[in-house]
Amino acid sequence: MQVAVERPALRRFAPHQPVYKLFGCRVSFPAAGGTRPTTNTVCWPPRFGLSEAAERVNLGIPARLRRERGFYSLVDGIPFTMPVDTKDSRAFLAAFSIDPKRATALLPTSQLHPFRLGSRALLLITVVDYVRTDIGRYIEFSVGIACTYGRRPAPPLLPMLWKGRYGFGQYVIDLPVSTEISVKGGKGIWGMPKHQASLDFLVDNHRISSQYDQ
Repeated sequence: MQVAVERPALRRFAPHQPVYKLFGCRVSFPAAGGTRPTTNTVCWPPRFGLSEAAERVNLGIPARLRRERGFYSLVDGIPFTMPVDTKDSRAFLAAFSIDPKRATALLPTSQLHPFRLGSRALLLITVVDYVRTDIGRYIEFSVGIACTYGRRPAPPLLPMLWKGRYGFGQYVIDLPVSTEISVKGGKGIWGMPKHQASLDFLVDNHRISSQYDQ
């Protein structure tokens, strides 16, 4: 599987003004302190020299991760210092419209429902190149279905405005990573369905691409 996107023209925007836009079936999520796309394509925005403290405040480290500081986890004899820190990561997200009935068949419980954009569901491909982490560099290639949680399906689009009310998120179908230690940490600490695979993350002047060899 290969996902490739063209790099858009980019312009600077204030770090405290994140932008979330939908362009048809593609989604663009700029990173803190990055840039905003001016065309309807998925992009990975570079950082512009924010201090580490500013990045942490802007990204909003969850309370559960802050509580983990000073703790350790031992998986297969490998010590993990908690939380596992990452810096200078690059990522892009692509969203593709899919048939909602087929999406429903892949969800494990009747309380999960495909998020609908019009009459279609969304398949999400998220690729992250973790450049500097406590466990070394690795690539993660997530394949998931955008979904909501509850007794009945949510109205179209509203979960994007009230995420908590509709339990808006994604159900991960496949989660390959490029290193064994990431598999061990992901499974042993967080129960993630990680497995090792051949992945790449390539950036040039015209496009960003990632290939997943099963």
